[in-house]
Amino acid sequence: MRAAVVGAGVIHGGHSGPFKQFGCEMVAVIDPVEANRKRAQEEYGFQYAFADYHDALDLGIDVVAICTPNAFHADAAVDFMKAGAHVICEKPMARNVEECDRMIAAAEKYGKRLFISHSQQFNPAHRKMIDNVKNGDIGKPFMAKAEFIGNEFYRMNNPNNWKGTWEVSGGGVLIDNGVHMINLLVAMFGKAKEVTAMCEKLVVEPANKAEDTAEVIILFESGVMAQVSVTFAATQCAWPAWYCGAAHRVEVMGTEGSVVTQNDLPNYQFVSAGNSAEQLNTDQIDIDMSFYFLKCIAENKESIITTEDARHTVAIVEAAYKSAREGRKVALTEIG
Repeated sequence: MRAAVVGAGVIHGGHSGPFKQFGCEMVAVIDPVEANRKRAQEEYGFQYAFADYHDALDLGIDVVAICTPNAFHADAAVDFMKAGAHVICEKPMARNVEECDRMIAAAEKYGKRLFISHSQQFNPAHRKMIDNVKNGDIGKPFMAKAEFIGNEFYRMNNPNNWKGTWEVSGGGVLIDNGVHMINLLVAMFGKAKEVTAMCEKLVVEPANKAEDTAEVIILFESGVMAQVSVTFAATQCAWPAWYCGAAHRVEVMGTEGSVVTQNDLPNYQFVSAGNSAEQLNTDQIDIDMSFYFLKCIAENKESIITTEDARHTVAIVEAAYKSAREGRKVALTEIG
């Protein structure tokens, strides 16, 4: 497959590397920052390096990874699918449901595959947790708590940085890393029914920035109530011991047991009604995400991450922002 990557910042290596490993022809890297695209071109052997992705649309690209800020996901995805490429897009799928729907419609219209890179679903601890819930190992789940404690204090406080801006990011911490936690909940519990949220700018000062901290309560149609707590303002955290600006934990309670995952050791614990316990001690990702998506394309297989779940994740975030603005509970039917 002839491959391209749009966006050559921090995250692109997680796609460029697997593309090369898979045997793709490394055709083009696109980034408006010359130093970024030159560095990526030298490291991964891209034939072309462009500042604008439109310059690559007529190169016969078979698969493209979109690693840009959120505001550019939808347009780039639609244009590349129209040009004949399958798309692997970084999370979140887009800034809002309307943009997600444009991407899904383009995939259907042009007959192309669309994958959304919700990387936490490829964590082995999270896969075990999802399996525990779906297999009924904890009985009927009824409550969940998901936390992301992050440190983006400096980029959030820089008015010239896109991180956390309404215009480019589509919101703050909730649409950025909060979608990791929400997508895991969607994978386990299905569609949400209603959302109540508080999204506040508590320590971040620039006027163009969105929330640095959020608390969200989600009631799922399956009868599970979940609390999502996220922040980008934690410059220090006691957990995990090696805190480097990103700590996450998910706990699910059921009628016959519970399961907990976190980025600490043990990073997975399962407790059943019979008081038996299971632990998993690994920080390794056992599935390479982009390599996996390429195999789905080559072998015409479905992905464990559906575009519908990725869209619904964005819909929950959109409902949370509406709830925070209007000070009320918001039904998902209001979002679409």
